[in-house]
Amino acid sequence: QMLCGCTSKKEEFKKPVNFYYCRREVTYNSPQAVLYPETREGYSYHSNIIAYLHAYLCGPQSEELEAPIPPDVYLVSCSVEEGIADIVFSNQFSKLSGVKLATACSALLLSVHEFSNVETIRVRAKDAQVDGRAYFELSLDDIVLLDTVTTQD
Repeated sequence: QMLCGCTSKKEEFKKPVNFYYCRREVTYNSPQAVLYPETREGYSYHSNIIAYLHAYLCGPQSEELEAPIPPDVYLVSCSVEEGIADIVFSNQFSKLSGVKLATACSALLLSVHEFSNVETIRVRAKDAQVDGRAYFELSLDDIVLLDTVTTQD
């Protein structure tokens, strides 16, 4: 028996997925200083990126994490072609800019990378510019995950 949006393979249904969210308190000298994976068990989003993104936008379950994308943003569409996920959010996404936009897109890219063929995301707001441009594009090679800055007392 097959449910809408689900796979019939029981082993895939149990395969855990990671959603990357922002830490409420930043740690230093760690690849997970700002973004941290939250593992969810028992989901089968690997074959359905739209279901995966809808679940991602619901935000983290952990109190130690927070969603980098505002709660009023919703997914309009998503398609994947040749390793690029083209993600269209509602116009509220256009409120993000600068570091907050880069952080949100980095978390989104790391999360979407769960789909092995996705190495780049192109994110846009439906009818608005994102930080002064039509879309924001980010690939895995663009992300620096190790913060080597030391704090001074």
